[in-house]
Amino acid sequence: MRLAVHAVLIALALPFCMPLFWMVGTSLKEDTQVFPKEIVTNARQLAALWWPNPVRWANYPDALQYVPFPVYLIALRNVNWPFAGFECTGG
Repeated sequence: MRLAVHAVLIALALPFCMPLFWMVGTSLKEDTQVFPKEIVTNARQLAALWWPNPVRWANYPDALQYVPFPVYLIALRNVNWPFAGFECTGG
């Protein structure tokens, strides 16, 4: 009984995890893999939509060099967020 409950809960949780898997997979792809020009016609191409080949870990350092991430963090910290029920005044 307990195993069946866990199986059902895992099955229900999978659709909610799919966006996270898609986001991580896309962040590790090359630009040409994110928007492929050909139509998916077989299982190998479908698998490539979900997980990159090759995995490009250099996307993360590239993104931090391209976008001034610390500047955005400081700006976010200094914004008032009254709609969230609290205010973050940055100081």
